[in-house]
Amino acid sequence: MDENSSARLKRRLLGVVHRIGLFLAMLTICLPGLWIVLSSLRPTVEIMAKPPVWIPQEISFDAYIAMFSGIGKGGIPVIEYFRNSLWGQGPQDDDGYFLQRYMFHGDAHFGEHFRM
Repeated sequence: MDENSSARLKRRLLGVVHRIGLFLAMLTICLPGLWIVLSSLRPTVEIMAKPPVWIPQEISFDAYIAMFSGIGKGGIPVIEYFRNSLWGQGPQDDDGYFLQRYMFHGDAHFGEHFRM
């Protein structure tokens, strides 16, 4: 093998190792979310089963029905919680403490003569 083909082979191997690492990182990040979604669709008996049931035997939307059914049926008024009367308004302080405390204080240079 000449030097050019060995460098090309090394680059390809590094690319394959990089993709495998990214795939494993993606699995590490996405699998808990998938587990949460699958657990929300299975009955309580399967959630508490020992050993765990990895794939639900039957899909049940009872948890979502109970959650969105409202107070009258024993559920939680989730829709009411999303109705926020202060949505879109600024912070509710008169002296500006909130803005002073939580605003970003940075030093940005945009060119030679412009600085924020």
